[in-house]
Amino acid sequence: MPHPEALTPRDIEAITTGLLRLSQQIDHSERPEDIADVLTPIVDRHDGAIRRLTQIFEAIGNTCGDFIPQDPYAEDLQGISDEAFDTLRVLVDHLNGLDEQFRTFAPDVTCTPSGQRPPTASVSTTPSLAAKGSTPEPVPDALTPDRVRLATRTLADLADYLRTGPSLADTLPLLVPLLHETGGIPIVLGDILRAATRIVTQQATLPWSEETRQAVGAFHEAAQDVTDWHVLHWDVRRLYGQFGARPADSPGR
Repeated sequence: MPHPEALTPRDIEAITTGLLRLSQQIDHSERPEDIADVLTPIVDRHDGAIRRLTQIFEAIGNTCGDFIPQDPYAEDLQGISDEAFDTLRVLVDHLNGLDEQFRTFAPDVTCTPSGQRPPTASVSTTPSLAAKGSTPEPVPDALTPDRVRLATRTLADLADYLRTGPSLADTLPLLVPLLHETGGIPIVLGDILRAATRIVTQQATLPWSEETRQAVGAFHEAAQDVTDWHVLHWDVRRLYGQFGARPADSPGR
């Protein structure tokens, strides 16, 4: 099999320039279908761009293994590359089919002119929907710190209970909703952190202070890290399978 022709820095620069143009194209999309057309070659689990990035980091990790006998530092770089591979592999599964979801919108859904857009994301409906007599979805009741403390107290109670060493049969059913792939704590907490990040970025006084920049970066990084933990739901399922039981499906979001 012939060796593939080596890429040059100019080739890579062309790729990154193309990705920048792609982001600008998405920003000017008029219809959800326009976004779907752009996403298809990116999120496809077999041939998409994210899948190719996964293969790149897999190749880097394998190559680092060849360097380790000569320099142990390569083992650290191999670990980073392997971690990137694992993260991207999860992302491939998570985003697969996202393009088709954008094709489910009604044909009359189009980009709202900037002058007519709601001032904040909290507005529950648009003038066009109101004119058609559509019933907007209710805005969730405002939460209070006490309700949040109650939720965290429940998790603390779960931790206390598990420390008592209950049977595996009693433990696994509690882990299913905790680590559910669409509505478990990792997914929900990731969404909370991302939403909090958006609020800070939209409302923080400009120019940002260094403390604000650090907080935004920390929230963004934590959101991705905690969301990655959702893969633990597969381990719960493996344990169920190993011990001759199947987890009951818990409701998603």
